Amino acid sequence: MPRSGDYLFRRRGSQNWYVKLQYPGALSEFAATVYGRPVKRVEITTRTPDRAEAEIVAAPHIEAHKKLILLHKALSDPTRSYGRIIDRHLQPPGTTVNNPDGTRVVATTTQIVHLDPDGNLTKVEPNVMIKEVQLAATAFAPSEVRQVREAERAARKAVFKGVDSEIIENWIKIKRPARTHELAARKNLALFKEITNGRTLATAQRADAYKLVEALRAAGNKSATIKTKLSGIVAAINFEMKDSRNSRLKYNPFSAVAEKVADSTQRM
Repeated sequence: MPRSGDYLFRRRGSQNWYVKLQYPGALSEFAATVYGRPVKRVEITTRTPDRAEAEIVAAPHIEAHKKLILLHKALSDPTRSYGRIIDRHLQPPGTTVNNPDGTRVVATTTQIVHLDPDGNLTKVEPNVMIKEVQLAATAFAPSEVRQVREAERAARKAVFKGVDSEIIENWIKIKRPARTHELAARKNLALFKEITNGRTLATAQRADAYKLVEALRAAGNKSATIKTKLSGIVAAINFEMKDSRNSRLKYNPFSAVAEKVADSTQRM
């Protein structure tokens, strides 16, 4: 069985998230029924640096991975019925998909035909056979899956609620920074809370700010980029502190934690 843990990770030098699927031992040989060859580890890029988006992209890959594990268990224990591998067409033969833009996709047993709104042929591709793991029974009904997804989205949105969010949003509303700085401030506030278990800006210490710097550096960012990404949080806290009577912050732990060093890439 694959070891427990997070399926998502970042490669050194890349900000994008990757899906990591592992097939140790006998499961490596069994994975050939899906991948066409024995595999011990599969890495798939989600093409996004946003973890919430990456989780959505990763979900079907993780689901297929778990189905394969379940099927392997079924074959190892014939007394229990888990599921089976079936061969199916990429698109069911005889079906037609009508797209919102008026184009159509028609499937035969050998081809997938693409037509424009006027019925003209635009592309033909083979309707290949693929292998799919079909469970004997599903673990969740579609409505239950939707409820889980909605709960996950609500939990992620909760990060931006409270005083810290108000401080960031107030700075954005009044100072109107560049869009990139605005997004970076929100995103790195969420990252800060994730790696410090929800610590607030009012209780944050320098050590907490350095944790954020190290997290950005581990994602492959150079010191100049880190300083730029943290500039929004620094500016928002300074702006809040200027309100001498009503300021909710008395200290800026992020100030000067991301000084530039000689780690930039030299270009000719």
